Amino acid sequence: MAPPSMFAEVPQAPPVLVFKLTADFREDPDPRKVNLGVGAYRTDDSQPWVLPVVRKVEQKIANDSNLNHEYLPILGLSEFRTHASCLALGMTAQQSGRSGSLWPPKVQEPLDWMLSEVPVSFTSTNICLRIPKPALWKENAVLQIDVNGKLETLFSGFCWRAVLILGWVGGVQSLGGTGALRIGAEFLVRWYNGTNNKDTPIYVSSPTWENHNAVFTAAGFKDIRTYHYWDAAKRGLDLQGFLNDLENAPEFSIFVLHACAHNPTGTDPTPEQWKEIASVMKVTNCLSRASLNKYSVLTFNVFRSHTYLLENIAGFLFPFFDSAYQGFASGNLEKDAWAIRYFVSEGFELFCAQSFSKNFGLYNERVGNLTVVAKEPDSMQRVLSQMEKIVRITWSNPPAQGARIVATTLSNPELFKEWTGNVKTMADRILTMRSELRARLEALKTPGTWNHITEQIGMFSFTG
Repeated sequence: MAPPSMFAEVPQAPPVLVFKLTADFREDPDPRKVNLGVGAYRTDDSQPWVLPVVRKVEQKIANDSNLNHEYLPILGLSEFRTHASCLALGMTAQQSGRSGSLWPPKVQEPLDWMLSEVPVSFTSTNICLRIPKPALWKENAVLQIDVNGKLETLFSGFCWRAVLILGWVGGVQSLGGTGALRIGAEFLVRWYNGTNNKDTPIYVSSPTWENHNAVFTAAGFKDIRTYHYWDAAKRGLDLQGFLNDLENAPEFSIFVLHACAHNPTGTDPTPEQWKEIASVMKVTNCLSRASLNKYSVLTFNVFRSHTYLLENIAGFLFPFFDSAYQGFASGNLEKDAWAIRYFVSEGFELFCAQSFSKNFGLYNERVGNLTVVAKEPDSMQRVLSQMEKIVRITWSNPPAQGARIVATTLSNPELFKEWTGNVKTMADRILTMRSELRARLEALKTPGTWNHITEQIGMFSFTG
């Protein structure tokens, strides 16, 4: 008699429900069947759509005899990492000036004369300054002061851009958005707020995409919590519950935030609500000599008064954005990235997991990027060095084809324009389907109210 298999005691795992539903759909012979399960775009004929721009770029790559199949660097295709992070943060590749780790744009207008007219003085505990000629300034500006109170650098313009100037942005090519989440989680469990941080609370929305819980649990985090998000009674965002959970979260907790098109509710905070969320997630302290470091990011409004008290922005809850639908949700790249860019403008260091499955239709190419925003260039280099070690033992090197498609498209103005048109086609069709579903439900006098169908956004909807 043959000995039993060494695997005889392995239990049968439950199926992944969303993929089990797709398998059941394929086996169902009913011609009236409709797949409302897996989040993938379909045409009017219920078929996957290969974006025309993707077809064009694939042919372009196939005809390029200079390309080969050598290993990519561990952190991925440099051009892809650059353009992917720029897409999330609103920069152009030309502004970034570097690949992989991005050195953001230099301010074009001469500011030396302004610097000479901005005196900095210390009170007993705070630093104040007087801004000359406020009418010449944009509403937001950022400056850098060394530990002795000397004004080193001044940048006019939007705060998020200046934050990038004073810090660094880095990218890690990953196997889809899931891979970006996993690399980020593996890094955080090792290095966030010290070392071996398995007891750091991870907050995910209630409800959320099922893989959020699984990814952070697999990385070793032991304390996975939920924050209030869906209000079933009003079929929308439970903002007050959300804010309460933020206020009561232990310091240094990590919050997984959906950048847009929340999965699975389709309900997103408004820009004003995002501002409330960000304000609770950070601690704003009056600036003192003791708290000032070389790379402090300081903001002020130049229209309110001629004298300003500077504030040092220090985040105490860590935002980890999941951005799977940029452009695909509303048809507008800027609108769908608004929350990420606002958090950066407020001085947060953060992670952002990006997926190009939906907005490029590259589902099986597994194209993702982990964008990292830090305040210090030295810190960014150390972070990427540790992420390189994690990637090496996870998938070693990422695949090239999908990354080449995305990088080629984003780096070419004509292809980029065509791509944004393709993305808007998909987003507009989804919005139209929402409108038609609501209209049909209301025409049939279906009990209840159905305005939430069109107030929600993206591929998912809680019907209530």
